[in-house]
Amino acid sequence: MKVGATKQYELTFILGEKTTPESGIKKTEAVKKLVTDQKGVVTKEELWGRRELAYQIGSNRSGFYVTLWLDIDGEGLKNLQKEMSFDADIIRFLATIAYTTAQPGTLYPVVEGDEKSEKPAGETPRKEKESTSVSAEEMLRSHSAPAKTEKPSKKAKDTSEDLPEEERLEKLDTVLEEMLKDELE
Repeated sequence: MKVGATKQYELTFILGEKTTPESGIKKTEAVKKLVTDQKGVVTKEELWGRRELAYQIGSNRSGFYVTLWLDIDGEGLKNLQKEMSFDADIIRFLATIAYTTAQPGTLYPVVEGDEKSEKPAGETPRKEKESTSVSAEEMLRSHSAPAKTEKPSKKAKDTSEDLPEEERLEKLDTVLEEMLKDELE
């Protein structure tokens, strides 16, 4: 990496539970100023708002989440993280290399670029399967259920639509388990 070369990073930080939306916006502006002080550029921001924490951090049971996408060099990121670690209002933060960006208004990422785009280090490429849209009912019809010692019924049911919902779901579970076993082998 060249000296001074910037990369795209995704920075998520959590403010304490006493943070109001107004103070969250003010703190976000302060962090954005820290980024620009380090010669970085904020390309996108997303305020998630108050969310319950997975575990208590200090006396906080919830936090105000914010994600910023930024272009900054490595030294600037180190300095930014150092400054953020001294801020008592920020209870946690994480900066990662941004390989995805969020769709506007959602928290779900969309991969940008084509198949030749940069992959995270250590990630092994998965085999791309042909995308075929197959319903659960079609999977049930195409795979036979495992051999069970079932008593034959007086009225044979030849299609899965005739089965009660509970039996259809049980069959679907067994078929999916078989498919997973085959995939892992």
